[in-house]
Amino acid sequence: MSVDKLSPGPACDPKKLFIEVTGLDHGTEHSIQFYDDKDAVQQEFLENKLEVESLEDTCINSWDWNEQKTPINAWLSITADSGVIKLPLFTDIQAKKRVDGEQDYLLHAVMPLTLLPTYDTSLTAKERLAPVRNGYIYVFYNNKAWREIEIRTQDDGSVNLKDIDLYQYRQGRDKPFLDEKRIAVGQPLKEIWLPAKDNKNGARIHLAYSEVQWSSARLNALEKDSGKLTTRLVAFNSINIDGAKGLLHAATLPEMRARAPEVELSVAYPIALNRDLSGKYASALYQDIELEQEQLQKGGDSALQVFKDNNELRFEYGAREHALRSLIQGRNDPFVQLTSTPDYLDDAKARKLRVLPLTDMIFILKHHGSLTLLASGYLQQVQLSASKNKHFHSAELVQRLVLPKKIGETENQLHEHKDDVNTNLGGVFHRTIRTIERQLFRTDFNLLQQALASVLDDPSFAIALLDLTSLSGGNGGAGHAVVSNALSALSLDADKLDTLLPVDERQNHTSINTLVNIHDAKAHHPLHPLLFVPENEVTLDGPYVQPEAGNDGSGLATAANIARWSSDNLLVDESQLESIDLNTIFASADNSEGSFGNYRRISSVVDGILKGFFTSLFTIQSAINSGAVNIEFTALYVNSLSTLKAINAKFLATMTFVPVTGVSLKGYVVGVMGAGLTYGVPEGNSTYKYGKRAAPVAYGSLYDDAGNLIASTNKKDFPKNAKLEKVKARVVMMAEGSDLAMSKAEAQRALNNTGDASKNLSNIYEKLRVPYIISVIEVINLVTTINGLKAESNYLKRGVNIASAVSDLSIALVHAANMMSHNASVLAKASQVNSFIFSPETVARFTTPKKAFRLVESVSRLNVVGFLAGMLTTAIAIWDTCRLYSAQDKDAAMGMGMIALGTGMSSLASTFITASTTFLGIGPIAWLGIAIAIGGGLLYYYFKDSPIETWLKNGPFGESPATSGDYAILQQPQQALSQFINLIMSVSITVYPLEKVKIGPDTRAVLADKGVTHGIMLRSNLLQLLNADKVKVRFFARQAIAKTIKQVRRYGNSHSVEIINADTINSTVIDSVTSAEGRVYFVVFDKKLPKDGVDNSWLKITRPDVYTHQPHFMVRAQIEVDGQAFPALPINELNVLADPQAAPAFNEQDMYWADELNYPLPRPQ
Repeated sequence: MSVDKLSPGPACDPKKLFIEVTGLDHGTEHSIQFYDDKDAVQQEFLENKLEVESLEDTCINSWDWNEQKTPINAWLSITADSGVIKLPLFTDIQAKKRVDGEQDYLLHAVMPLTLLPTYDTSLTAKERLAPVRNGYIYVFYNNKAWREIEIRTQDDGSVNLKDIDLYQYRQGRDKPFLDEKRIAVGQPLKEIWLPAKDNKNGARIHLAYSEVQWSSARLNALEKDSGKLTTRLVAFNSINIDGAKGLLHAATLPEMRARAPEVELSVAYPIALNRDLSGKYASALYQDIELEQEQLQKGGDSALQVFKDNNELRFEYGAREHALRSLIQGRNDPFVQLTSTPDYLDDAKARKLRVLPLTDMIFILKHHGSLTLLASGYLQQVQLSASKNKHFHSAELVQRLVLPKKIGETENQLHEHKDDVNTNLGGVFHRTIRTIERQLFRTDFNLLQQALASVLDDPSFAIALLDLTSLSGGNGGAGHAVVSNALSALSLDADKLDTLLPVDERQNHTSINTLVNIHDAKAHHPLHPLLFVPENEVTLDGPYVQPEAGNDGSGLATAANIARWSSDNLLVDESQLESIDLNTIFASADNSEGSFGNYRRISSVVDGILKGFFTSLFTIQSAINSGAVNIEFTALYVNSLSTLKAINAKFLATMTFVPVTGVSLKGYVVGVMGAGLTYGVPEGNSTYKYGKRAAPVAYGSLYDDAGNLIASTNKKDFPKNAKLEKVKARVVMMAEGSDLAMSKAEAQRALNNTGDASKNLSNIYEKLRVPYIISVIEVINLVTTINGLKAESNYLKRGVNIASAVSDLSIALVHAANMMSHNASVLAKASQVNSFIFSPETVARFTTPKKAFRLVESVSRLNVVGFLAGMLTTAIAIWDTCRLYSAQDKDAAMGMGMIALGTGMSSLASTFITASTTFLGIGPIAWLGIAIAIGGGLLYYYFKDSPIETWLKNGPFGESPATSGDYAILQQPQQALSQFINLIMSVSITVYPLEKVKIGPDTRAVLADKGVTHGIMLRSNLLQLLNADKVKVRFFARQAIAKTIKQVRRYGNSHSVEIINADTINSTVIDSVTSAEGRVYFVVFDKKLPKDGVDNSWLKITRPDVYTHQPHFMVRAQIEVDGQAFPALPINELNVLADPQAAPAFNEQDMYWADELNYPLPRPQ
């Protein structure tokens, strides 16, 4: 501090008391009062001697101390709504000589600031400074709570700082605090005065910011334990920014607006938002995001440019989610609306005040959690946007079934065709499935989660969280709610959220260690004792009696501390809630009375408070199953269940964690662990059937609703060849008579009355099964065969093919007839008549010098016909070459071109050219042509595109999609999808006797009583690929007899089966059951079987044929999806007249039907 030139200087001052207050032009809200050493009598005569001297950036308050002989104490007075708030300031204050620099008694006039969250690690703490949000500032002086200042932002952007008279809420001076709500009564302040030096020594001041008002128990606990106090609050004399000593001057900081937390939670860089006084930053950001989304929608180079320029808008997923949602919904809702505000530090800069930076770890966690959840919301919008693309369903199936290297544990046979898909990120395929957005999301999401995990792992966050966990009454659950939200965000797996990412490309969860450590008591994570009750306080092995509620101010999750906010019915007065997180949870809960209302409210509140904890457990469990984490899961689950039980002792007290082999307990199974089962027992699967054995050990079996055996204590219940594993298991149950169980039953009855949502078949492909279902899809191995004549949609081509075949056959017959008649028949003589005779000059002109090759002298009628037939075959090959080339099957086109060339050469040479050297009557040129044709045939055979390759190359995702010809139809979304599904679908139908069907014994007995004799299993990968409940299956069966013929021969035995139709009407389906494997239709066989026999005719006396007969069913099945029937007709048969809706005739004309023997059914020739 430099001394003002007008000042007489330190050496000229008489005996005076100097108290320096930094800053200028201080108002009357703060003042200094003097009292005697008993703090009983105010020394107003001394106060009236005040002289104030303003220097460059500070004020020197002085009082004439010459006549003062007795000890004097200084107090800080703060103007209140009625009277003043008085705070002890300095004891036995002494007159001092004025010094050049800071005076021996020093107060700083400050404005509070905090550090905003950021993802930019290069920013300094000074660059992150911003105003504090609504909340409270706590000042401890000499380890006693000294000031509590309420912060409230006004509508005009100004901030009110108001003191709370803490003395009024104590049991007496320096006595513990009363358990009451403390009200701010001070007048609004423009600054906060804080003592920095007391008689040359540093004042023992500690400070902290909190978003909530600390409970009286919290204040008492901190005053009792100086160690906890110094851990939660920062020492005033140790505050520094970026290592710089002393407080920063407000004048050195940029402009900043008052806080808008609700907006800041939606932007990645709230610092930039805070620095913009005009309020235009958010709208400008949103315009940039809208432009980005428009470029992505355009695709091509525009989309690629977004991929390259991602860094400028990285992590802005709040704006992205809003922009894309508005784009999809066709709305133009503003992102955020902010008005212009003055600089928060405008007055502080003018009056040369300092700033006080205090950390706000809770907001940093909320911000990182919010951006993480907004990013996941953006991905949902991306997937929704993709689903509206005309070719999305086809692209989705290509992404799932062609591109992965493996499907489950099986090598994907279609993966070899991946290069037939256009890999340009701006191309149709990758824009359809939004590859750019998804790829950027996965990268960014992992970074967002890492930032979130770093906050949860930070011990300073756990210390700040104690402000919430130590709140009084129903507010005590606020800390759990805040962490639960963060755990929900951290538990999300980017690779699993991206449902289009192939399973084999998924990576391990990047933040799994944080989740594990928070749950695992042995990891000693700083959050664990705040969130989970100690293991010895709440047992899962029996009923729990809740202790007397209390609040020791520690904020730890002891049973007594939790009891204060976990009342029997979790009914609270919402007006008393101090946490916005709890307010949201309780506002959505049902506060009606009665058991059903209690059940709904408890379920809603407990879910809101603890949902993230159990969600994170499931994520941990998934990581354990994948081998990413090696830890005992049971120990983790016990912590959460114990805490859940402690939260509501009345309704959950009878929940018991027991071994399966323990005492039988009839109740609701809410969790199972062991034998591969975990928590997810479906509704209705809660009945254990125990044997009658009178032993202290429980035996029995567990069935699902369909009667499938899940687990049993008796291995004889399983098929002999079943792979069994003996394991220890535990179940979590709630007693049947408990209050929660009764409420559960009422709730279930109420829910059963709600109507099912209507099914929209147009969205049939919109929701595919979760990744682990797709691992059981059966992918067809498409085998391409070359047929001489096949069904052809082009009538001209079909006629030419027939003409060529007839010509070849006719020529062959003539040659055969000539050979048999030794060329003596009338046909032979007629065929040998010359059609052309060349002159000797012409022959000589087309003869090589050494006469190795020469033109024939004449050409017979038969040779002419043969030549024309050869040329016709050549023309057909050329036609096929053009068609193959247009279908982008270039390898096969080359092969077919070689066939055309070779056929033409051999036809020309064998007709018009004779050679001096021949083999089998054929000259070298003809042999060369034959060799070329054979080579082309082999090339065609081995390299002709399979149907899936043809679809990929000519469909919408190829390098050059077909725009003309047969395959142009693939540019029509519905046809493209239909043809693709038809290529990859599989159907199998198996007839089983009832005793061989995999159902529970009770279900089998009921069906047998109805006369059922057989179950017909329909398996199709479409039932796994698509939503099974939205797939319509048309099923018909007729009774038949399977005649098995066993033939004994010298070279070995053989079996053949002949199906004999035994009925002309369709069988009635008694019942059907759908499972993950397929659908079983139960039918009755009531026909009389022929007698078995032996064919011992005289030709088979030594080796007779044995005939046996078994019941059988002829089956026709059709799968209908969104009006499309499968199996469908291939492209080259779309012109065939066949009605997919017509009932099957049980013959080869059933072109849209699969049977129990063949798929697809043989096409009639």
